[in-house]
Amino acid sequence: MSDTEDKKAFTIINPEAPRTLKERLDKYCEGICMGLSRAKAYVAAGYSPNSADKNATVFHRTHQEYITAYIGEHIGTHAPMAIGTILKIMNDPDEKGGIRLKAAQDILDRAGYSAKQKLEVTTKDVKDMSTEDLQKSIQGILSEDPKLAKIFQFKQKA
Repeated sequence: MSDTEDKKAFTIINPEAPRTLKERLDKYCEGICMGLSRAKAYVAAGYSPNSADKNATVFHRTHQEYITAYIGEHIGTHAPMAIGTILKIMNDPDEKGGIRLKAAQDILDRAGYSAKQKLEVTTKDVKDMSTEDLQKSIQGILSEDPKLAKIFQFKQKA
């Protein structure tokens, strides 16, 4: 092999591309946080654009836990700035009332003071149900999960 061929074989296309897996993961996560698609973030992290769509999906799935933690941390660092923006909107007298109200609601929601939601649950006491109602209820339960039939013991009327 000639000296020129040897140099071609080992030429680095982008000498500033990340080299370690951690560097590539961080670069990939930065791309995702900046709104790049998985494939574009994968290429930006120094990987080949050949089959980037397929490879990026596998890469993302393989490193999902790290990526989720990175993105969560990234979002967390921007939360104070986002709250500051919401506060500015809420306190801006030139802003429309509906927008200011929405900003105030967002702040209250994040502080844990969101509007209470009411949930009503209606139950029937088994004693008050007819045999037909009980059978319909049991059939409904068994149609959702037939494995539950093992817990019922049916007795035939004599």
